[in-house]
Amino acid sequence: MVSKPFKLFCASNFFFASNFLPLLQTYINPLQKIGYLVNSKEFTLIVSTLTMIINVNSVLLKNLETNNLATQFGKLFQTFAPFLKIYTQYTNGYDSAINIVRTLRQNDKKAQETILKMEKQSIANGNLDFKSYLILPVQRIPVLCTTFFSKKNVKLISWHSVIIC
Repeated sequence: MVSKPFKLFCASNFFFASNFLPLLQTYINPLQKIGYLVNSKEFTLIVSTLTMIINVNSVLLKNLETNNLATQFGKLFQTFAPFLKIYTQYTNGYDSAINIVRTLRQNDKKAQETILKMEKQSIANGNLDFKSYLILPVQRIPVLCTTFFSKKNVKLISWHSVIIC
């Protein structure tokens, strides 16, 4: 029987994996291409971390789709636990990234207009605004914790492998 946290994890991973490519394609890459966000070490760090998160979640989603990992939850945790550290990096740089975007919007009228245009187009296509995308990895952390550390799933985890991670 598949646990409720595992179903939540699968659903959130699908949502997460499917929503971060639009973030890069709609906001990050175009803003960097036209010269915004390129001189900021903090934003560069969060973008590279975000790219790693996207890659990890894409692989995880592929594994969820092709394997019966619902019955091998401990193995799933053991495989992906080392990669969860990237969420810490992302979260540590999140406030700086948001402040950079806020400052850019406040101090550069052209940047503000560009981002607003991107957001209108994104929302019209049924996607999220820039800040909503940026907060998603932070919001994902409680889902990961709920999934991996529910009472039912804790019994399935090899704690030796967790300590090694």
